[in-house]
Amino acid sequence: MKKTPSQRRARRIFPGFLFAANSRGPCRPGCRGTPLPSAGSWEYELAEVTGDATVDLVGILRSGGSNSTEVHAVSGASGFTTFVLQAGTALHTTNADWTFEMVRWDDPSLFGFELLGNGPDLVAINRNAPLAVEVHILSP
Repeated sequence: MKKTPSQRRARRIFPGFLFAANSRGPCRPGCRGTPLPSAGSWEYELAEVTGDATVDLVGILRSGGSNSTEVHAVSGASGFTTFVLQAGTALHTTNADWTFEMVRWDDPSLFGFELLGNGPDLVAINRNAPLAVEVHILSP
């Protein structure tokens, strides 16, 4: 089977660490399924959420059942199989005009990964606000 350009890039950037959310085909060595869905209004980030110095996979659901933007984190220590956080936020439901980053806002660390402390903040950016770009910072 011929690889897509994104699969070739993923192998180059993260050798042996390919992820497949709800994989629809055979999962090759190094590919791991996660409990996060691959469709819908989700955005994904890598961040250290649990305080165990292991990078976790964070799924941001733009319009969840809580009538807000939701954050769902899967533990990297579990091989990306166990939820460690599933919560609504103070931010209303969002659409494709919004983008998200997981960073330590008050104390940025190497590559945006927070290795100690209460975990990263969710930064939500509305690129298409009526008057100007909006930035919302939500702390854990």
